Amino acid sequence: MNRQIVVELQAIQRDLAAMAHRIEQGQDCLAVVRLGSSVRRALGRISLTLLATHLREQVTAALTCPDPDCRAHQVGQLAETYQTLIRLLCPTCRREWPVLAKCEVDDDSNSSCHHQ
Repeated sequence: MNRQIVVELQAIQRDLAAMAHRIEQGQDCLAVVRLGSSVRRALGRISLTLLATHLREQVTAALTCPDPDCRAHQVGQLAETYQTLIRLLCPTCRREWPVLAKCEVDDDSNSSCHHQ
């Protein structure tokens, strides 16, 4: 996989972890929105095909882990990451996400959400 994509994905994972921490702590929603914007910009810099390939590899690795506890933990983390990414990428999800609903979020369309 392209080195640049790995770097971008690592940055995305760091931002998602920081968002999750801030949300859990009930911190300022503006900081969460800024991190979400950072993630969307990073996603815009990488090919969605390569991102899908990378995520598929992560899922395969998680599902083939011989340790059931580790496997469950990895799959849970991946599911949470996907859910967060979908909420950030879908304008409807962003608008309806409780932590972002009270903030000014840059909605770029009023299209209906297909991720519910």
